[in-house]
Amino acid sequence: MQSLGLHKLAQVSCVAVTNKQPKPRRPAAKPKDAAPQRSYSLRNRGQPAAGAPSQAGPSQEPDPNVQPPVAARHFDDSSVISYMCQQVPDISQQAGAADHRTTSGFSEMPGWLTDSKLARAYSMDASGMLLAAGGKNGHASVFGIQQALAGEEGGTGPLLSAKLHKSWIADVQLLPADGLSLHAAALPTLLTASNDGSVRLWDLSKGCDGMPLELAQADDLHTGGIWSMQCRAGQIATASKDCSLVVSSLCPGGAIVALSVRPQQHAGAAKCARWSSDHVLATCGNDMCIKVVDIRNSSGSQLTIQAAHDGCVNCVRWHPNTEHLLLSGGTDPCLHLWDLRRSQQPLFTFQGHTPMSR
Repeated sequence: MQSLGLHKLAQVSCVAVTNKQPKPRRPAAKPKDAAPQRSYSLRNRGQPAAGAPSQAGPSQEPDPNVQPPVAARHFDDSSVISYMCQQVPDISQQAGAADHRTTSGFSEMPGWLTDSKLARAYSMDASGMLLAAGGKNGHASVFGIQQALAGEEGGTGPLLSAKLHKSWIADVQLLPADGLSLHAAALPTLLTASNDGSVRLWDLSKGCDGMPLELAQADDLHTGGIWSMQCRAGQIATASKDCSLVVSSLCPGGAIVALSVRPQQHAGAAKCARWSSDHVLATCGNDMCIKVVDIRNSSGSQLTIQAAHDGCVNCVRWHPNTEHLLLSGGTDPCLHLWDLRRSQQPLFTFQGHTPMSR
């Protein structure tokens, strides 16, 4: 290498003295085994540009942590609809028999329903051979209860288990498909409301990576978390931490539109809202009051029961056959049965629960 460097130095000195241009040197030939240069397009991840030779070696795989947009996902038949198709004969037989039965008590079954991802269940609803539960961390599960009814021992896992909301789910409801023009399938849809302030409708017949297909959503009904939700005849009643009661309409095409907003339904958080008919519902809240509302009347509550409990009133339920009977539960901890025709005092008080520990 030293002799080559001295030779170059002498050649440069000669050029400076004689002022003659040196003959152009030929470029060094490329080694025969040098790999040809390739051109690639950044638009195609790991793929050569048009006209370029293919690259040797394995192609680059897409990042598995990057989820495709919802519109690009492929939703296929879910395990819920597969289960329901297997139970169709049993459901029709049991539905006919249920019309002539009355509830006389409770019996314990050898089987149980379990989902390790559902740490706490805050709401449950059953329809036919399905049971839906929602709770902590926005998680919801849908179970087939045929195994428990058939007397099979052991735990039965969920047909669907997914995180549907950002915060805990306050209420879940299975809506019959025949009463909902938005969805014409024979499988019930799932309506959920959450502490994140949103209401969402899910198609249980379609799934992608464990998630059901979302049909409708509303994120602007309340300014606080939702404590309670119930749908009747396409109208959704929601009670919220922001003290308000909102009645919304479930419209074809995937829209949930507010029809009636009562911003100060209660002096504290509104804890529960339950329909009695298509126009009348009852609410309760942290102000210890129960209110009965006719949504056709915008002037206020039809009936108010002050100091209904010695603490917050957490829930209300209507008698299934007698329209003037209402049951309420509070933190006192008692259950009061009210005759709304004479609501000065409870018709009956059920005791047996212990006070809530703090």
